[in-house]
Amino acid sequence: MSRTIITITEYPSMRGRYKASVKRTGQRVYQCECGIGAGAAAAKAVELAMGEDAVIIADTNVMTIVPVEFGGKA
Repeated sequence: MSRTIITITEYPSMRGRYKASVKRTGQRVYQCECGIGAGAAAAKAVELAMGEDAVIIADTNVMTIVPVEFGGKA
């Protein structure tokens, strides 16, 4: 079974800007820019998780926006 782990983190030097790290089983990690704000980060996480067996890991600000189907908090 292939699992994808998506980690959303805020840049420490640029508050409000987020990046995504994506690790698929048996593959190397790649990173991409999410944009500015928790909403943009949540949207990117959901986009990356579509069609995947994915786990999204992010701070509370982002996870409250992510839909419950993708592991968000209602």
